[in-house]
Amino acid sequence: MVKRFTTHRIPLTGERTLLARVWPGDGSPIVFLHGIFGSSESWDGICSTLDRPCIAFDLPGFGGSDLPSAPDVSAYAGDVAAALRALGVDRFELVGHSFGGAVAAALADMAADKVTSLTLLAPAGFGRIAMAETLSAPGLRSLAGAALPWFLRHRHRYTEISEGQLEASRVALEALVAAGRAPLRRADGYRGPVTAVWGTDDRVVRPRHSRDVVRAYPQTSVHVWDGMGHHPLRQRPGALLELLETGRTTAVSRRPAPAPRRARLSLRPAPAPRFA
Repeated sequence: MVKRFTTHRIPLTGERTLLARVWPGDGSPIVFLHGIFGSSESWDGICSTLDRPCIAFDLPGFGGSDLPSAPDVSAYAGDVAAALRALGVDRFELVGHSFGGAVAAALADMAADKVTSLTLLAPAGFGRIAMAETLSAPGLRSLAGAALPWFLRHRHRYTEISEGQLEASRVALEALVAAGRAPLRRADGYRGPVTAVWGTDDRVVRPRHSRDVVRAYPQTSVHVWDGMGHHPLRQRPGALLELLETGRTTAVSRRPAPAPRRARLSLRPAPAPRFA
């Protein structure tokens, strides 16, 4: 049976609001955070199928939500935490994709006593990403202005792009770059179960970033699904549902690459992406 959602517009500080879609169900809720260029609608196929209660947010600036108070991942996480309190949600499982993975990790560290499990799908925020670095570099604002609409049209098949979408993407990219350069992890942060999923063919957040996830959360169980790109919601929805429902997956996985013998930290600028 496919469930129907209700929409909630939650007031935040600064006369801002955050939009959430809520699906009914049995048991403790699962909270879903989308990536850049996404929205709560991205999770509709997953949330309408799961038996559990589901809450998917439009992250600040995206969909029906107002921009964050600052271009910082912790500001996004703080807004989601405030919205969950307003909804009366005390304990929950947390799932984040891409940029939403960075926000989910920050939220888990911020509310470690409330998060019962953390699932990260190709999460950003655990290392530097070439595209985000290039589009946010000083002196390249004109490139970003041209490249973001191109990316939205050709990679995400948007026919019309509003100025609001562009501004939300610019702010999120700025927050993402800062998080990737200096990941913030509280010493007393989240220590519960963590599952991280990548695709072998992910060209946005490379599977090698899984090593930094394990450094931040040594308890992480890493799955690298063979032949998948950056979007498990579209490319492996059945395997993702299986993982969320049972905690296990029969998807074909590869062992993550071992950590290099030398330190990976580099102060050199990331290479420019090829838009071709």
